[in-house]
Amino acid sequence: MRVRAILNPRAGVSARRALEDVRRGRPSWRDLEVTLTTGPGDALRLAREAAEARADLVLAVGGDGTANEVARGLLGTGVPLGIVPAGSGNGLARALGIPRSPSRALDALESAVVRRIDVGTVNGVPFLNVAGVGFDALVGWAFHRAGRNGGRRGSSPTCGSASPWPGPTTRWPCGWRPEGSASRAGLSWSASRTGRSTAEGQ
Repeated sequence: MRVRAILNPRAGVSARRALEDVRRGRPSWRDLEVTLTTGPGDALRLAREAAEARADLVLAVGGDGTANEVARGLLGTGVPLGIVPAGSGNGLARALGIPRSPSRALDALESAVVRRIDVGTVNGVPFLNVAGVGFDALVGWAFHRAGRNGGRRGSSPTCGSASPWPGPTTRWPCGWRPEGSASRAGLSWSASRTGRSTAEGQ
């Protein structure tokens, strides 16, 4: 079985530890190649290259950002995506019931059954787990920025770095179109669509 693992070494502390587990592979993975990302867009490009090289399985080793990039690169190819959680939040892996330990996730992947999950799009960009606007998007942006700048991620650092931080009575205008008619409301909202198991590129 040809397995290509795409690992984001900056996804979280466990990403560095996961590298050793991934490099050991599994008995049925006779052809395993591990590639580290160096920046945004790498995982997307590497996933496309793996699909073009006829990989049987592509592993996203990292957090939700890594999983989303790899999935975007595999969409439409039919190549299965395996997720090895090694990020700070691992929301998608949690939603899919994937073991949080990289070693246990790899064990589960060796005998996994390929299943399809829903993929949403916002402004033409696919996403697997959650898309947010307003306050939710601000917190997500601060979380991403904290990790990118080498800081800690989590609720306290994220909340402290979300600036400008609105007061409890701040109303943010949010444009939306229910049933095709334009409307405007003072609110923030988030939408999520969660799948059920491992992903297959569609």
